[in-house]
Amino acid sequence: MHSDEQADAHSLGNILYERRKALALTQANVADMLWKNPDAKGDVSKYEKGRFSGVLPSTVQNFCRVLKLDERDVPPRYRWNKAPKEGAISISFPKGTSLRSCLKLFQRL
Repeated sequence: MHSDEQADAHSLGNILYERRKALALTQANVADMLWKNPDAKGDVSKYEKGRFSGVLPSTVQNFCRVLKLDERDVPPRYRWNKAPKEGAISISFPKGTSLRSCLKLFQRL
């Protein structure tokens, strides 16, 4: 892991640790809320110590949901709603729209 990644991992870990303590939760409590497995408290510890790599945005999002953190509370590297790249387009469809319907719309463009 590069030094920037390590610094961000430790920063995120510290944020998770401090917030968990502020909410008076144990690692087992958080593991139970995240994974329905209080015995996975060692995994919570791993994240709090910044000893992880390749973390999925959904994992960070779930930690934030459980610990009542906002996306803006975590380092930008771990945010799940990243700004689109220059030149990219973003299209939203109503919930429940099928893939087939989306493809038909694109074919018309």
